[in-house]
Amino acid sequence: MLLAAGPLALWGAWVLWVSIPHRQWLTGVLGGLALVTAGGLLFLKAWARPLAYLFAAGLVVSWFYALGQVISRGWPYADRLGTVLSLVPGALLIIVCAGGAWVVHKQYRRHVRET
Repeated sequence: MLLAAGPLALWGAWVLWVSIPHRQWLTGVLGGLALVTAGGLLFLKAWARPLAYLFAAGLVVSWFYALGQVISRGWPYADRLGTVLSLVPGALLIIVCAGGAWVVHKQYRRHVRET
């Protein structure tokens, strides 16, 4: 479960670190909720499973929204290499979100069978 909770906790800590100095309290609450969800995943709490799926889906949707905003402003770059390299962080984010959701699904399914 550490494979799913770890990236979520890191993301939540980063969001808190960025939002608090800028007094973006709503974003800070989101980061705090991510940390609480990561803790719930580590202890296999039932309420953490849907929140983990919600975070994964929300991050993917927000990345696609941001990509749409960039495309509307004149992206892609003139050179193909620059365009492909600019997509790598988002592609990694999607892979981490999908992998985390898969790990959560597998772990909770196994936990239900054992109890």
